[in-house]
Amino acid sequence: MEVGEKFIANSTYLGPEMTAESLKELSRSFQEGLRPTEGEIEKTAEELLWINFANHIIKQEIEALGLSSSLSLEPERVHLFSEDDITNLKGGDGYHSPVTKGLFVRKKANRVFYYRTLFHESVHFFGYHNYHGEKDKVWLKQYRQGFFVRQPKKSRHEHFRGLNEAVVELITSDLLNQHQVEVTAKFKFRSEELQAYRTRPLQPYDSYVELLAFIIYGIAKSRNVEPQKIWSFLKRGYFNGSMLSFPLVDKVYGRGSLRVLGELGTSFGKEDIDVSETVHEFDKIASYFKSRQP
Repeated sequence: MEVGEKFIANSTYLGPEMTAESLKELSRSFQEGLRPTEGEIEKTAEELLWINFANHIIKQEIEALGLSSSLSLEPERVHLFSEDDITNLKGGDGYHSPVTKGLFVRKKANRVFYYRTLFHESVHFFGYHNYHGEKDKVWLKQYRQGFFVRQPKKSRHEHFRGLNEAVVELITSDLLNQHQVEVTAKFKFRSEELQAYRTRPLQPYDSYVELLAFIIYGIAKSRNVEPQKIWSFLKRGYFNGSMLSFPLVDKVYGRGSLRVLGELGTSFGKEDIDVSETVHEFDKIASYFKSRQP
């Protein structure tokens, strides 16, 4: 199976608007993700080992959830840049390109921070993807990545950006904790690296994960099931695109709650959202759910 065909087989498209020419363009774009990027640096043997480790562990998790994926994260698809590179990552630590399926990560002196970022972006790579093709044009846009939804025709109106990042970060933490012995044996992180990570200032994604865990426990309590059952259901949806668990948010926390959760981390389209501007602030969203805890 060709590279482009592999990704197309693991995605869903918006019917009649995704033309044959659009599919060819998407396949070409996926090939682009394998090509070297200006400014990237050569990978070390340890970095290659981490990429292969992430690929193996994430695929193993997908199988444990009763799903399958023909995807594999090739090292050529991972593009690394020096810590002082301010051009290619625009000040960020890393990102995953849904259209090229390439990963772009900035190196850090502290390998715990660095390799966690690389693992986080690898989880994005394996998540569900859906693309939008405009009729009669070779034009493509991401529509879905995991739970993140973007409407290309509505001024980049989007939903569930923060929820998606929380799910990805929680999957990252879960898998690295489950394989801590293997990680320690293979990568031998220094005590000062680990201590710096444990005492790091609170990051936005940490707050998102805390809120996600709170909501999962609330749903589990209301349904009299173990939280792990709700979490497994959510993880399956991240990898296979199912949003069947989402109505539970409204059922447990009240009508309109899913819409509020959808604005967590939102960057665009605020003018189109029929809720108070204040719910775009994390503390307002967190307070909303905590005031409705079952």
